[in-house]
Parts: sequence; C-alpha cells; structure tokens
Amino acid sequence: KTFRLTRFYGYSARNRRSDSWDLLRACRPYSLEPWCCTGDFNDMLTPADKRGVHAHPEQLLAGFQQAVSDCNLKEVSMQGYLYTWSKWLGQPECVEERLDWAFTNPEMRERFHKISPTNLVAPRSYWKSSIYHQLGWPACLNSRTVGGIELS
Repeated sequence: KTFRLTRFYGYSARNRRSDSWDLLRACRPYSLEPWCCTGDFNDMLTPADKRGVHAHPEQLLAGFQQAVSDCNLKEVSMQGYLYTWSKWLGQPECVEERLDWAFTNPEMRERFHKISPTNLVAPRSYWKSSIYHQLGWPACLNSRTVGGIELS
C-alpha cells in the first residue's frame, strides 16, 4: 500500500499564517492518491485548542479551518497529551496550545482504516512535539520527545 506523507511546519509568526495556509494548499496532491499530512502547523482549529490567557484570534481559527477544508483533509484523533506547546508552566498565567496535527484525505481513510498518531510528553522541556515513525523510519524533530503513527 502506498500513500503520500507530508511533514509540515507552519510559520510561527501570526502575520505569516496565510503563507502557511497557502503552502498547505500547494502541498495537496493533484491525483486521488492517499495523503497524510502531519506536523507542527503552529495553528489551532478551535478555541479549545488553547488553554490559558488571551483567546486565539477568530480570523486565525477560520483561516486554518478553511485551508484544511480546501485540501479536503480531516483531523485524525491523536492519542496522548494534545497540548504540544506551553509557556509559564506552573504559573497562574500558564498557556498551553495544540499546534501539532495529523490530517488525512478521504483516499487515505479508505485505504488505511486505522490511523493512530500518538503524542508523548517530554519531561525536560516546555516544548513538546509529535514525532512519527513512518514505515519503521523514525523522523526526529526534538530529541526530548517520541511518538508514532500506526497504519493498518
């Protein structure tokens, strides 16, 4: 079984988010091949993807939602701790955000019925990340974290 896997890293600067969304659209396969797109998108889909002070701007939520929809992608439910970025842990002003995602197109969901990405918490860092093992080959973003995707 073959599929296209895209590892994505979105711009962290808010004024570049639309560039990230355009890049995601450009990554979309033109054929009907199965596609899984994972990574640190530096963006959120809903207000629930952020814990702490200062709500995420609605226009950024809407822009990311539209880009995901334009690519005909659906979120794959992740296992483990979902908030992959944090600041001021243990303080009243602590902020946690879900920035790492796994998305698939309909062809991917049809071919692989069980897709199970996992986030594991890094005990020595304020920054947590998803790392995926694709076809048995580890891809490491941060040496303090480990994760995986199982396909069947």
